[in-house]
Amino acid sequence: MIRRSTSRSVFSTLLSGALLGAHCGTDAVQSRDPTSLVSALSRAGVARSIEPRLSIPTAYRTCSPVLPPGASVPAARCAGSRVDSIPSPAILALADSTRKRLGVEADPDALHVAAIIDLLWAGSEGIPLERSVSYLRTASRLTDHPAAVLTDLAAALLVRAERHQTGRDLLEAIDAASGAVALEPTNEGARFNLALGLERLGLDGQAQRAWRAVLQVDSTSRWAEEAKDRPLAPAEVREFPAPPALTAPDSEVAAYAEAAPEAAMLLGWDHVLDSWSAAVIGGDAHGADRLLHSATVIGRELERRGRDATLADGVRAVRALADRPSATLALARAHHEYAVGRLAYRAGDYDAAERSFVQVLRAAGYSAALRRWAQLHRALAQAYQGHLDAALAGLRPVVANADPTRYPSLVGRAHWARGTIALRRGRYEEAIRALESAAVLFERTGERENLGTVQYLAADARHYLADPAAEYAAIQRALATLRPFRHSVWLHNLLLVAARFAAADGLPRAAAHLQDEGVEVAERVGDSIHVAEAHIARARLRVAAGMNQAASEDVVAAEGIVRALEPGPRKDWFLADLQLAEAVTSLAGQPSLAVAALDSSARFWASQHNQIRLMPVLVTRAETELASGNAAAATADLDRALALLNEQSTSVASMTLRASLLDAAQHVVDRLVMLRVRSGRPAEALADLERVRISLASTHRRPGEPAREPPAPAREQVTAEYALVGDTLLIWTIVGGTVQLARSTVDRALLVRAIERVRAALELRADEAALLPDLAALYDWLLRPIEP
Repeated sequence: MIRRSTSRSVFSTLLSGALLGAHCGTDAVQSRDPTSLVSALSRAGVARSIEPRLSIPTAYRTCSPVLPPGASVPAARCAGSRVDSIPSPAILALADSTRKRLGVEADPDALHVAAIIDLLWAGSEGIPLERSVSYLRTASRLTDHPAAVLTDLAAALLVRAERHQTGRDLLEAIDAASGAVALEPTNEGARFNLALGLERLGLDGQAQRAWRAVLQVDSTSRWAEEAKDRPLAPAEVREFPAPPALTAPDSEVAAYAEAAPEAAMLLGWDHVLDSWSAAVIGGDAHGADRLLHSATVIGRELERRGRDATLADGVRAVRALADRPSATLALARAHHEYAVGRLAYRAGDYDAAERSFVQVLRAAGYSAALRRWAQLHRALAQAYQGHLDAALAGLRPVVANADPTRYPSLVGRAHWARGTIALRRGRYEEAIRALESAAVLFERTGERENLGTVQYLAADARHYLADPAAEYAAIQRALATLRPFRHSVWLHNLLLVAARFAAADGLPRAAAHLQDEGVEVAERVGDSIHVAEAHIARARLRVAAGMNQAASEDVVAAEGIVRALEPGPRKDWFLADLQLAEAVTSLAGQPSLAVAALDSSARFWASQHNQIRLMPVLVTRAETELASGNAAAATADLDRALALLNEQSTSVASMTLRASLLDAAQHVVDRLVMLRVRSGRPAEALADLERVRISLASTHRRPGEPAREPPAPAREQVTAEYALVGDTLLIWTIVGGTVQLARSTVDRALLVRAIERVRAALELRADEAALLPDLAALYDWLLRPIEP
């Protein structure tokens, strides 16, 4: 029996049966020189029929992208004659030669050509398109020079994204094209496809730079002329009209309410009614009447158009007290206190904001609309302070008692807050339900920025529900909605989340582009703390990519901003984020200081019950402790991180979260394993691997139910576990209760390439003879050491 370890196993169960029968030699198949199949395809003549650019010479045709109804990725229609769509005799002959070659072996040149033929001539959907993507992925792993293959993989993924409206395909296309550019900076096709993917995803700032980079390597061709015609500014920037003066004519006030309903509603509550309250308190009856009239016009226009009617009802409450001066004065003071609370809330002083909203609730009995807004904002202030149970208790009456048909903005915000709290607590299905309820209401009120915000939060929740298709569709919807809001903090937040997802999904270059865009958007927002947040996030991505110097520059850019913040919950939050980034950059060579920073960060996230933020801190601290020789502390942190992960699995199948944590923890586990091995404790090393594997596999358990151990092998069975740590291959054998370890040094690249060739050849059902040398080599690597 052969089992696969979760520690980057080198042995697929796909190979197990074939390996046992391979005894015919020890030399692996060597990569043959390219056989001119790609050159033959280039000579055969290809005309453009898809919008992306291929690695082979292609006769230029113009393409016109059109956005179908309900779609987010434009569909391109390329000019050309009917002859272009029919494969020539030369293409048909080449397809036959390629088929025969693939019947013999998994040759990357043949896979490359077969994929292009599928993409251009074998049909627009279904099996040929899927096969084209699959062949190109395999060829990119088998060839010694993958830039051209990656260019065409990006093209195929862009076509699939267009035809199936799949957001992940756009991200993978960006990742593949970026990889080709990294290998060949002057690759014209790769740069074209990178720019096109960034544009299609809605990363306008990155797309502008990428189109300019296209023109730096190709400034004269017809492809270059097309690049010059691409938008070198964001496709649409949402600019709201300036708010009218409080003395503006009714028509101007009504027009503003129509053009910017949310902004008009907030203007009425935060400014117009506050100014009215000041006039009442100051005894200015004429000024109070004029201001109340302005609020009336805004509220009436919003109500007439089916938007939020709270402002209209708030004005009615004031007018109902016209013959009661003392009651009017009390209500004016409540409105002023509400405006004070809103000012503190926007400034991030949530403790002061909550105190103001409590005062409003004590005095707002004359206005049900004012009372409901104060209830909502008190709950929001409590949530920001980490008082989640109190916040939920305050939100319940808002949702239960406010009519969503009349108060969609108010109730939508309450659902938004409930969804955010559920997300922080790891209750992802509950979060999605609340956020989708908010989305319906914001769609109706025309609050597009808020709609994009709850869409991105729903995408964040879906990331942890093992449903990648739904996750990426949600990201794509949110990006499309928020794309015009280039100054939006919510677009900044969405890019943070999307970059984290892409990195966890094995698309590091796409993640880097997302976060580069995030830094640019943060700089537009106008609040320096968001700039710091974007730099911290980019630092983490750069560390993972080995760009330590650039990561340190990001940390330095963020540090001054964060440490200059006024003491309070906001500073505590961002300081905890900064401490993690500092630990892996500037403090990387000082383990004791790094551990101290991580201790502080871990305490904060634990106090906030934020498991998602806490887990990477624990993993990083484990690595730091291991570097200083404290294996016991490292093991304890890893155990705690895995325990948090197991808590998530009691209610949802959070496989993507598990895989993401496993990837982050992998190098820590590897080092723990090697430490045990060098100390002569192979059984403990295997136990480390097993508990990670069990944690990854344990889903759908009831709270408190222990993880299920795998059944013990029968006495006559031999169980083998494999792990590849760097270039060290570890093979444990378990016979009954006896554990033995075989350890050898291998050429990692050769081993992985041999496995990939065999896998591809088996999938292609290639000739058995071509498999035998690789299988024999794998037998020598994987089975011969444990043959006895």
